[in-house]
Amino acid sequence: MAYLGADTPQTSGLDFQKWADVYLLPKSGLDCTSAELWLARCGLLHQNTAGNRKLPLGTRYIFYSWGTSEPRQGPQHVDASKRDQCTFVGIESLRDTLYRGMISFVGEISKEPSSRERLLLRSQKYFASLD
Repeated sequence: MAYLGADTPQTSGLDFQKWADVYLLPKSGLDCTSAELWLARCGLLHQNTAGNRKLPLGTRYIFYSWGTSEPRQGPQHVDASKRDQCTFVGIESLRDTLYRGMISFVGEISKEPSSRERLLLRSQKYFASLD
């Protein structure tokens, strides 16, 4: 989504974080930062894990949960001495938050003609009608 709204076609983690700070995290109730989401995205995409490299100062690993238990409790297997290095996010909450963020983003960007045109041109690279 950050790519679709960025001013330039070259995007970075900072563009993702800016998008998340504006459209994803406000009013989400998620216990994470945009930097932590970026690190989690990179870990899942490149290493198929929450990440095992050294965390930048002030960030935590994101662990995902699903079901009816409170995500902030976290799994029992996480060492209590390392709980300050991780946060727990319910996958359903993240999904719902992403959906609301996307709706907000598209609604806002569609109001500005040049932004709307950029959105339509870039989205054609990734989306197609199946009608």
